[in-house]
Amino acid sequence: MRALKKEYLLLTLFRSITITVVVGVGIYFLRGYGELLRPLLGLVLLTYLTSYIFWISFKSGINLKFLIYIQLILDIFIQTALIHYTGGILSEFTFLYFFTIMQASLFLLLKGAVLTATLASIAYSVLLILERNGRIIPILDYSTAVTREGGFFLLKLYIHVLFFYLVAFLTSYVSEQLVKSGRELEITKRVLRQVKLDTSAILENIPSGLVALDMWGNILYFNRAAKKILGFSGRPHLMDMMEEVPEFAAELTNILLGQEKQKRREIEVKTADGKEKPIGFNHAYLYDESGAKRGAIVVFQDLTEVKELEWEVRKLDRLAAIGEFSAHLAHEIRNPLTSIRGSIELLKEVNLDGDARKLMELIIKESDRLNRIVTDFLEFAKLPPPKKEEIDLVATLNRILDLVSRSVSIDKKIRFIKEFDDTPLRLHADESQLEEVFLNLISNAVDAVQTEGEIYIRIAPPGAEIMRLNGDISRVPEDRVAVQIRDTGVGIDEAQVKKIFEPFFTTKAEGVGLGLSIVQRIIGNHGGEIKVESVKNKGTIFTIYLPRENSENG
Repeated sequence: MRALKKEYLLLTLFRSITITVVVGVGIYFLRGYGELLRPLLGLVLLTYLTSYIFWISFKSGINLKFLIYIQLILDIFIQTALIHYTGGILSEFTFLYFFTIMQASLFLLLKGAVLTATLASIAYSVLLILERNGRIIPILDYSTAVTREGGFFLLKLYIHVLFFYLVAFLTSYVSEQLVKSGRELEITKRVLRQVKLDTSAILENIPSGLVALDMWGNILYFNRAAKKILGFSGRPHLMDMMEEVPEFAAELTNILLGQEKQKRREIEVKTADGKEKPIGFNHAYLYDESGAKRGAIVVFQDLTEVKELEWEVRKLDRLAAIGEFSAHLAHEIRNPLTSIRGSIELLKEVNLDGDARKLMELIIKESDRLNRIVTDFLEFAKLPPPKKEEIDLVATLNRILDLVSRSVSIDKKIRFIKEFDDTPLRLHADESQLEEVFLNLISNAVDAVQTEGEIYIRIAPPGAEIMRLNGDISRVPEDRVAVQIRDTGVGIDEAQVKKIFEPFFTTKAEGVGLGLSIVQRIIGNHGGEIKVESVKNKGTIFTIYLPRENSENG
């Protein structure tokens, strides 16, 4: 409203100034004509009076557009009267029509400018027709006097020079406004582009998947995380999703149909690249100005890591309970077991026949096996914290490798392939616990290979490339050292791989399934991590990551 008031005030002032500068100065040059100039003075006063009336009317709240139309009509009437009075077709004041038309274009745009130009054309045409037919006669006809009278000469010169400068000022003003508008438009475009880039960068780099779609199932936006989570390389259509990820597509369809009332939920999805992932959903609808639903935004996350952490927490709780129970049970078993074995050893001194002696030896053998199980229970339940000291990882691994290779039956065709040299690699760790880890993993590899195959052992320094079982390449973190033990054995089912570190889970006919649980706890107590990959009938690979802290190559 303030801007309109300012612009209308400028228009009113410009109107008064124009009539003063043009007509007022003309009256001064023709002041010698006395009574003949009174109508011109009347037109000037009429312009002042109407400008004042229009301004008061505008301040009182009358519609601005209506006032402008009335003012333009009145201006054309005044200008036509002025043209008639000052010579009609020979008048020098016809250019005043141009200012009125320009004013109309500024306030009423093209429609107002065309209407004003039409009205001016009609008024001027009627004036000339009436003058030609002799119905009206110009009062100041100076067509022949301009060369004789100095006042007419100066008036003609003044009007043309004034018009030249007015055109110069107006066109330069319009040009400057166009340049200014162009600059502002360019700045606005730059700002909008930057905002768009910033928004796009934010949406592309958030870790959550984001999908925006309209009510017809057209996907309008599909960010980088969405492609990664669902296994797509580009932006798909909903129909593509129905084929590749039907569970996800069904959720989107339910959202569009308004059948999904629950905002947050979880589903299991088989992605386009064949992986099964738990997905967490959240959605919101898009509405237009009328409140009609025009689409939906779906935000989702891959919950695989969250589920793994939850599973780890549950496993730790279970381990704590099992450990407490195992310690109690082991003590309860070991005491009578020691008595039984001691008694049998005493009975062996008695001369017994063959069958009785065989039974005694069987009791001793099974007692020893039961004692080993109890020992495993106690070790699992009361695994001591590592006593770290500087060790040579290469020497430790070589020692265990030599021990296992010597214990393998000669009828087995198993090759141990070292993928590291004997350059010492020193780090701080509990050597006896790491020996137990390597002994367990390499022995398991021997069992998996059975009678013929290869076992690969590798030490990878920080930053080195290591190959996964599926052929993918990854790098060892800069703060870690990796040890890989890979076999070409029978492999493990995918379902069993997920349980392989659980206590009491085993794929062997004998054993209680505590070995790998102890291995995982030892590595965890060292601040490391152990991962397993396996493919049925292709082999298994265990990768151990140990902290590099306080380690150096020697």
